[in-house]
Amino acid sequence: MLLISHLYTALRLVNVASPSDQSVYYLNSILPDIRYTASINRERTHIDIDLTPQVFADYIDAYKGYSLHLLIDANVSRWDLLNKIKLQYPFFLRQILKTSIINIVLEVYCLEKIKLQPSIFLSKDYLSVYQDLGISKDDLEDFVAKMEPFMSSYSFAEVEKVMLSDEKLAHNPKIKNYIKIGRLILNNAHIKQYLIGKVDPLYETFLIDLSKEYAKVIGVR
Repeated sequence: MLLISHLYTALRLVNVASPSDQSVYYLNSILPDIRYTASINRERTHIDIDLTPQVFADYIDAYKGYSLHLLIDANVSRWDLLNKIKLQYPFFLRQILKTSIINIVLEVYCLEKIKLQPSIFLSKDYLSVYQDLGISKDDLEDFVAKMEPFMSSYSFAEVEKVMLSDEKLAHNPKIKNYIKIGRLILNNAHIKQYLIGKVDPLYETFLIDLSKEYAKVIGVR
């Protein structure tokens, strides 16, 4: 899953998480992807999920968000979600729709869904645990500042700005493809409705399974 998909999924599971401070939970649900605005390797922030209880021992709401992000990444692969979505389309389309494109279709689906939700606020508090993940105070402030316009508008254009923030990523073919395909889908209502219409049943089933596992991870009884 990509940035918007992570955020929307965190919103859908906020009642399972039941955080004391939702802004901390939401921030940490996307914080592993801070590499979009800071030059931090993915491996540094995407730690082993089994380590998160220890790493975030003093920060329960941050733990709930961060562990959800890692669990989503693991379950998308384990559940084979992107391939299952791909199989919903006719054979001739399946020859065109690469997994990377399906990931963007899922992103557009989540964007359309999150537009129906109230604005989300991200915590600006710098927690000491972030230093252990290679995230500086300046990195955090910059990330939140660049995400805030999206939070208030839910605009794909604002996500583009975030994706292009890091100079190295701005020239990354995957990022360029994300923006190109995202725009293509969003600018054609018929294509958009057809493509994302196939996503809904599978995403909802995926969410049910994810919710059950997530409750176990964070110790909800």
